[in-house]
Amino acid sequence: MNTERHQRAILGILQGLPRGVWTTDRRIAELMGQDADKFERTVRLIIRDLRRQGYPIASESGKGYRWPINIADVDRTIADLRSRASDLYTTARAMRRGVWEIFGGQERLPLDEEHKQLV
Repeated sequence: MNTERHQRAILGILQGLPRGVWTTDRRIAELMGQDADKFERTVRLIIRDLRRQGYPIASESGKGYRWPINIADVDRTIADLRSRASDLYTTARAMRRGVWEIFGGQERLPLDEEHKQLV
């Protein structure tokens, strides 16, 4: 798989959509000429990687992805990502407590400073 080529294709699709129009990972896969059933997860991973490079790809549950129309789009996406991260952290903490109750001891889940700020 040519990741850089796929990244450029996804950016082109998102930036080429009419302003304010959402699209799904399935539709992006189809527009890239890929089998949506096999490629939609790959699209999500590529979008994750693009975001990690600083591209402000907006998303909204039930709507999909789009190139942001304003800073509020990006702020909503960031708030959603932080909420999901916090939820995952809460789940991890509960699992750690369960391990302690089942196996005894005081093992702790080590977290770096960035993740401690989420709670």
